[in-house]
Amino acid sequence: MINIKKYLIGFVITALSLPTIVLNSKCYAQTNQCLIVSDIHLNPFYVYDSKTKSIKISVSLMKKLGKALVEQWDKILAQYATKDDIKSIWSGYDSNCALLQSALANMQNKLPKPAFIVIAGDFIWHGKVKSLNMGGYDTTIVKADTLKAKTIQYIAKLFGKTFPGIPIIPALGNNDSDNGDYTMPSAAFLSSFAKSWKNNNSQMLKSTTFANAGYYTYVLNNKLKFAVLSTTLFSADKNAPKNSPNANKMSSWINATLKNPGSGLWILSHIPPGDQMQTTYSDSLINTVVKNAKNLNYYIAGHTHFNDFRVICDKSEKKAYYFIRVVPSIGTNHGNNPSFEIADIDANYQITKETTYYLNLQKLTHHIKPDSICWNPGYSMNTVIPPPTTATAILAFIKANRKNPPLSYANFHNIGATLPNEDLKKELKKDTLHYKH
Repeated sequence: MINIKKYLIGFVITALSLPTIVLNSKCYAQTNQCLIVSDIHLNPFYVYDSKTKSIKISVSLMKKLGKALVEQWDKILAQYATKDDIKSIWSGYDSNCALLQSALANMQNKLPKPAFIVIAGDFIWHGKVKSLNMGGYDTTIVKADTLKAKTIQYIAKLFGKTFPGIPIIPALGNNDSDNGDYTMPSAAFLSSFAKSWKNNNSQMLKSTTFANAGYYTYVLNNKLKFAVLSTTLFSADKNAPKNSPNANKMSSWINATLKNPGSGLWILSHIPPGDQMQTTYSDSLINTVVKNAKNLNYYIAGHTHFNDFRVICDKSEKKAYYFIRVVPSIGTNHGNNPSFEIADIDANYQITKETTYYLNLQKLTHHIKPDSICWNPGYSMNTVIPPPTTATAILAFIKANRKNPPLSYANFHNIGATLPNEDLKKELKKDTLHYKH
């Protein structure tokens, strides 16, 4: 478990000590921007027991939501609102409904009309978080596919209501399956997932590759293409499929897309290349990115729950070819504060600036109205590595700081909470991906 006890002093403490305030005009910003979100990990069945001061799974709530239409969920959840407390999930739990409500309120107030929204996967709960094990519940109380599919439908409904008509490009994460973590979902689940987002993304519903294997292409305004991977197919986890036909097809597809995108191109994946992917697929993806870097505008991944990057370089680490932006999570089960990204984009869909907005859970009091809390801007990529952010600049930062990581990197990596120095060294060692000629 990550140690989150020390906080930065001086200038940083000023940023971290901002009071919890009601949303007002100072929380607004409107430019040519997009929203980047990852790892929501919603568990709508969490309630807070004020007597024991602990999180519990409500079986009665689970039964009601499992049997009800998604359109009825808001009414049912309202009955449990006083038991759904944001502060209670600090730290180490999945998101509850109050946290997601607060996140969406802040996204909307800070950026009411984004150009688009990308979500890098993992919408639903982990099987086990601390002492709370969902395994026994979601297979015996209500069928797992019903609970999980409905939860994703509910999340899509909330995003659609908050951002009507805005293109939303979601990727599947390793938890987004009715068959278990790191296993491919059933065809019925994939169909339900695509239908859930149809009001903001009709292209996914029409995609045969998504229907068969969870990956697809989304084209925005005939100018920008999103290649959305289903990285469970590439995962190195013991439960993930190994060398499956669909994984080979997806590998060929992303290689072909990178070689000839026909427009600007963003790659969106849940798991980034590296040690959490099967070596064959990771190496193939890295090599294709390097050879076709001129065709790629941006590469976004999630999964780690932390602000970070992966830089692709040669084995000697003298030359950098490209970098992958790993974005932080809404979910807090890794001991992090919840956060999301707002990125400035130019006419060519290149990112020129980004800002991380986070909620300092440690400083919250209990039972604050979720949509009255203002998430504060925190350290972003631009703070750690001044713009223009390039693969060369990131590689230089990694090499210079592996022995003694700066506190600014700790604050960036963990959204305001510092990590032990040895943990930071380990993280920086993971941040290079070697290109094999």
